[in-house]
Amino acid sequence: MKYIQRFAQHVRVVASTWSRVLVLIWRTNPWYVTWLLVFTFLGGLIPSLQIQFTSQIIQNAAEAIQAGHAPQLVHLAILFGFLQGGLMLISSVLGIGQQQLQSLLQTKLANVIAIRIMEKAIELDVQYFEDDEFYDKLQRANRESSYRPYQIFWQMVTTGSQCVTLISVVAVLLYWNWWLGLLILLAPLPSVASQIFYGHQSYKIERERTQQRRRLSYFQFLTTNAQSVKEIRLFRLGDYFLGRYKQLYNDFYKVDSDLVKRETRALVPFTILTNLTSAGAQIYAISITIATGQIGFLAGYMQAIAVVQNTVEALLWGVS
Repeated sequence: MKYIQRFAQHVRVVASTWSRVLVLIWRTNPWYVTWLLVFTFLGGLIPSLQIQFTSQIIQNAAEAIQAGHAPQLVHLAILFGFLQGGLMLISSVLGIGQQQLQSLLQTKLANVIAIRIMEKAIELDVQYFEDDEFYDKLQRANRESSYRPYQIFWQMVTTGSQCVTLISVVAVLLYWNWWLGLLILLAPLPSVASQIFYGHQSYKIERERTQQRRRLSYFQFLTTNAQSVKEIRLFRLGDYFLGRYKQLYNDFYKVDSDLVKRETRALVPFTILTNLTSAGAQIYAISITIATGQIGFLAGYMQAIAVVQNTVEALLWGVS
């Protein structure tokens, strides 16, 4: 119950961050954002259409063979083949458009944020720069300004695209067989939930290490920089800094190793359960195909199972 509450709180924090970033990026260039969202939405619909077209192509081809190459069935299979090719072309064009818009929007956004940080820094009193906590935040913002805000925005766009893909593909599965579609949707949830939990733990650990990471880099800088080498040799501080570096690194490794071991112990049984469920869904789809003779639906089921499971995993990782 506590984990569910923490996860819900984490989702609220993510939603709040996304809303602020979206407002910032929208003000940077509304047209770029609009077209990028349109391209992403259309791209999210393509997998469900490809699944249906693949199913129809294989089914019509099989029926054409059984009917002695009946012209009508052959032409129908070829028609769906052209439609499938058209979808691939549209997907490629949408991908090119996304790449161009991403490049332009990211460059413009990085410039806008850098200017804001500089303007804010110029207005601040010197005492703020002597505050370690504030200085860490300022340096982090300065380092991440060129990529982090757009990374958050693109994560949000990707999550939206994954939702469109998931909803459209599950709708196709539910139309074919509702309980099989539900089973495929729920299969990856246990293992992904475990990954989300330990991913959040890892993030918290890294956030708490900010000062220690800076100290680690400082020890390395002092022992390898030409400006400080004379003082290091004069006061014989090399071994001391090296020892402090090793101690900090070993502390980091011990914590990380413990977290990885706990994650592995929790993840293995959930992964086995997920794969067993997926295998069961595939066996059931094969049984349906044998009973009905609809071989096209088997191809659709197999493709849809892979799409749904991969999309659910990526979607939940995106908000973790």
